[in-house]
Amino acid sequence: MGSLIHWDNLKEYKTNQNKSFEELCYQLVFEEHFSKGQLTSIDDSGGGDGVEFYLELPNEDIWGWQCKFFGRLNEGGRKTQIKKSLQKAYDRHGANLKKWVLCSQLTFTNEEREWFFNSLASSTQKGRTVLPKNNSVILDHYGDSEIINLLRKYPNIQRYFFTDKILDADWFKNKFNLVSNLTVIKTKYLNGLHISGQADEIVIQVLSDPRLAEIIEKRKKILEVDRFLAEFDERIASIKSHDCPDRFSKDYLKVNKFLFSNDYPSIVKKGNDFLDRVQQL
Repeated sequence: MGSLIHWDNLKEYKTNQNKSFEELCYQLVFEEHFSKGQLTSIDDSGGGDGVEFYLELPNEDIWGWQCKFFGRLNEGGRKTQIKKSLQKAYDRHGANLKKWVLCSQLTFTNEEREWFFNSLASSTQKGRTVLPKNNSVILDHYGDSEIINLLRKYPNIQRYFFTDKILDADWFKNKFNLVSNLTVIKTKYLNGLHISGQADEIVIQVLSDPRLAEIIEKRKKILEVDRFLAEFDERIASIKSHDCPDRFSKDYLKVNKFLFSNDYPSIVKKGNDFLDRVQQL
C-alpha cells in the first residue's frame, strides 16, 4: 500500500528531509496542542531523550512525539529503533510520560498495528522490557492519513513544507490580478466602455473582489429593495392601525396578534441590513 502523501515533494529543512519531517510534525502538533501546555522541541540527534519534542501539561503529565522518516516497520532494524526510542523516553521522563506518539510516513498495516499497540511495550530491549509492567503510557501513531487530516486544517504548513501548489482563494486572486495587469489586457480594457459579463461577475463573486459591492448595489436597484422595504413597512403599519369591520374582527385579531408577537415584520429589514453589511465587508 503506497503513501497518501508524495513524500518526495517534502522540502528539505536545514540538512535533509529527515529534519524536515521532524519539523513538519512539530508544527502540526504545535497548532493542535499549544493551548494545552508547554511544547518543547529538543535535539535528539544523540539519541538521549527518545522524543523529538514533548508537551508538558499543567498536571505535569508528558506527551512525547518521536519522528521516524521511514515507511514499513519490518525493514532495516526499524522496530529496534522504535523500541530504543520508547525505552529512552520512559527512562528520561519516567511515570510522567502518559502518551508516546510515533510519527512515520505510512498508515500501519494490521500486522504493524498488532505489534505496535499490543507487543511493543512488553518486548525486550537491552535485556529488559521496553516499558515496565506498571506503566500508564498510551501509545499512538501518526501515519499519512493522520498527517493529511492535520494538513487540511493547517494549509499554510503544507505550503511551507511541500512544493505542491495549493489552488486556494489566494492563488486565484494572485493569478487574476496578474492577468488583469498584463499590458496586452490593459491596452484593450477601457473602463468606460467595458461591459462586465457573466464570467466577470462569477470571478468577482468567487474571489470576493471589492467590485462585488457594486454588483450587489445593482441587484438591489433592479429588485427595488429599498422601495419594497418602505412599502412593506407602510403596509404592516396600516394593518396594525386599521379599523376592521366587526364581521372580520376575529381574523383581524389573529393577524394583528401575529404581527405584534412575532419577528416577521422585521424580516425584510433584516435582509436589507444583511446586504448592506455584505457591501461594507
